Amino acid sequence: MIYVYKEVVDELTINNVISEDDIFDYRSDEISEIYDRYFQYCQTCLTEYSNEHDFQPAKIFFYNDYSVNAAANHIDTYYIIRVNMGMIDILYNLFYVKNEQFDQGILKDLYKNLASSFDAPLGYIMFQVATYFTFYHERAHLIQRSPLLESSLDEINFGIEVDYSSLNHSLEFDADLEAAHCIVFVILEYWKKLPVDFKNSEYANEVLSLVMASIFIKLMYFESKYSDIYYKGGTHPHPIIRITYILDVIVRVAQDNFENIKFDSLKIINSCFEISSNYCENAQRLDMVKLYREALFENYKEIENFINEVLIPESDAIPYLVKNRK
Repeated sequence: MIYVYKEVVDELTINNVISEDDIFDYRSDEISEIYDRYFQYCQTCLTEYSNEHDFQPAKIFFYNDYSVNAAANHIDTYYIIRVNMGMIDILYNLFYVKNEQFDQGILKDLYKNLASSFDAPLGYIMFQVATYFTFYHERAHLIQRSPLLESSLDEINFGIEVDYSSLNHSLEFDADLEAAHCIVFVILEYWKKLPVDFKNSEYANEVLSLVMASIFIKLMYFESKYSDIYYKGGTHPHPIIRITYILDVIVRVAQDNFENIKFDSLKIINSCFEISSNYCENAQRLDMVKLYREALFENYKEIENFINEVLIPESDAIPYLVKNRK
């Protein structure tokens, strides 16, 4: 079924769920086709492939705000995913339009064979991974139907500027796990189309490195600046903690679904940082990659302990999380 964006947003405005000023109408935008593809993918998933979850009617719309953010909300009878138009525009330009990273320098040498094998540019695949991961994260919040959904769950990470909330961290942890699981099956569709010669462990590890770099860069754009590692603080787990457990899920799910492939987590995370460094040419972002990489390897044991001894037990105690419904 083809969904009509204007019909969706008109329904939301008529029912006073959102105001007309909130809506970004992409129909006359230069990249209207990109917005529409994303809208069709997400609305189809919400309406046609989420029937086992009790969150209908569910709608997605683009918020008229040029920043990288997204949110899930329950308003009246509607379950809403709000995606800032800036997230689509900024990430599309970063990963695809202004991408020269796979055409020159170290990434060209490392990924030229893989780049020639896909039916889409690697930068565009990274854009899809980053934005689809965000969608599945927000969809997980709808599945959870937590009390916080009434006041909106935003992806902007306020870090230690906000007091620690065990519930917030558990909700974000759970949503990340669900999104990580789902994104493997997105990339698996690309993998199935590859020529047989590319279906080996070397290239599979390169593909997951692209996936992890896409997610890591996206997480950085949900922050305004670099933050030292924290544990019990803020609205979201620290980005390095998030990338650690996201990597673990993606590798485990991929291992179960990519036939005759062996994945190397250390190689994947190192390549993830290498790709991210090449993408983040802005001084602040590039500095963030370097510092976050150092933070991960310097604090890995503490990060692992926090995940195993705090995040997992605390989230296990909340029955409505996605991971506890399976």
